[in-house]
Amino acid sequence: MIARKIDSSSIAESPPYAREIWLYLIRSANHKNNSICKRGQTVRRYIDIREALKWYVGYRKCMYSVTQCENAMKLLVKAKMITKTRTTRGLLITICNYDIYQNPKSYESQFHAPTASATMKPQPCQTINKNVKNVKNKETTANDKYIDYFEIPRGIYPGTKRGNETEFDNFKQKHSDWKKVLPLLELAILKQIRWRKNTDGEFRPPWKNFATWINNRCWEDEVDAVSQKQPRLCQCGCGKEAHFTYGSEHYYSSEHRNRMKG
Repeated sequence: MIARKIDSSSIAESPPYAREIWLYLIRSANHKNNSICKRGQTVRRYIDIREALKWYVGYRKCMYSVTQCENAMKLLVKAKMITKTRTTRGLLITICNYDIYQNPKSYESQFHAPTASATMKPQPCQTINKNVKNVKNKETTANDKYIDYFEIPRGIYPGTKRGNETEFDNFKQKHSDWKKVLPLLELAILKQIRWRKNTDGEFRPPWKNFATWINNRCWEDEVDAVSQKQPRLCQCGCGKEAHFTYGSEHYYSSEHRNRMKG
């Protein structure tokens, strides 16, 4: 059943995807406190919502986009129907006035047909979600590990970037070898940061958007060997790097300098 209170809320005139996501959140909310969240709360990621609300056109799988999920959350927060907090597990979503949606009176019709007597005994009120023991199964736990790992390179990337889940979804869609590539991203970004700091007066292009950097596989760019300053060599011809300067000449040691001046 759907609470009639929803019909008088601002979400009733919102796009269909927002209404469906709102109803899904109510269904997913805990009916009592547990070790993960409290009554009226649920922990979800956008990929969880999209997967739960998928549908099929023939054999083609369809899902709401990440942008639609984000917009629905903004509408619900603005309407003060939910609050959300980002955690390592995902979004901690709190249903505002959750008890209203668990009250049987919220589901009663406003118009009652006259009856001589009740022919059925009233059924006990049942909460929307009764068997919430674990928010994540093995599959979602493994995916959380990857998305948390992805947050490290995304966090240190200096260029423009979007939310972690949005960037991670793009990363997986663009590259079939993303699991193999994921451990390489952090080191590649750090190397490119060092390369950009050590300019030696040379031009360095601005940072790309993170999505562009990912799509173009820019972690494969070889920057260590690009435009490195050549070391100054000892003037005596020994071929060693100079560590002693005399005027405009450079020597490996004071002994070499004396040898050349002698």
